[in-house]
Amino acid sequence: MAKATITISDEINRLAETRAAAAGYSSVGEYVEALILADAGQSILPELEAHLVSALQSPVKEITPGYWDEKRRGL
Repeated sequence: MAKATITISDEINRLAETRAAAAGYSSVGEYVEALILADAGQSILPELEAHLVSALQSPVKEITPGYWDEKRRGL
């Protein structure tokens, strides 16, 4: 595993320690790692947003007990 060293102000370090503890992380390093991984996941958001917009623009379908019965028969 690689090691990274960053310099931050005491105020930011206290904030990071507080946020890490509140979120259940055992260290600031673990918290920062989680933030980086979450940020990396942001790259799929435009694709996800496009899919959701497409779904919202699709025709409305009434979901009734009969609809589910038909789905079950199809399975």
